[in-house]
Amino acid sequence: MSDPYMGPLTRDGVVTRYEQGNRNFGNFDLSGVDLSGLGLAMATFTECDLRGANLRHTALGKAYLRGADLSGADLTRASLLEADLTGADLSGARLDTASMIRVNLTGADLTGADCTNADLGGATLPDGTTYRPGMSLGSFGVTGDPMII
Repeated sequence: MSDPYMGPLTRDGVVTRYEQGNRNFGNFDLSGVDLSGLGLAMATFTECDLRGANLRHTALGKAYLRGADLSGADLTRASLLEADLTGADLSGARLDTASMIRVNLTGADLTGADCTNADLGGATLPDGTTYRPGMSLGSFGVTGDPMII
C-alpha cells in the first residue's frame, strides 16, 4: 500500500507522517526500507510488510506490530519495550541485543530468528507462556541464547 498523498512510503515518508502525528502504517509495504535509528514509539504497523527492513537501533516501544511480516528484518539493538507482535512473522529476523522487555509474541513465528543476548524479561512467548531467565527458546526455532539476568 502507498500513501495517496505521498506515493510509496520511503524512510522520509515514514518520518513525515510520524512527525505530523499520523502513526498508522498498517498494511503498508515497507519491505526493505531503512528505518534504522528512528523513534517510532506507539506507531501501528498492523499487517505491515516489513520483510528485510533495517530497524537497527529503532525505538518501537509500545508499537503495534500485530500480524506484521518482519521476516529477515534486522532489529539488532532495537527497543521493543511492551510492543505487541501477536501473530507477527519474525522468521529469520535478527533480534540480537534487542530490548524486548514485556513484548507480546503470542502466536509469532520465530523460526530461525537470532535472539543472541536479546532482553526478553517478562515477554509473552509464542505459546502464551512468560519468558523466565534461562528458558530455552529452541522449541520456537530460535537461534542464539537470550540475555540471562
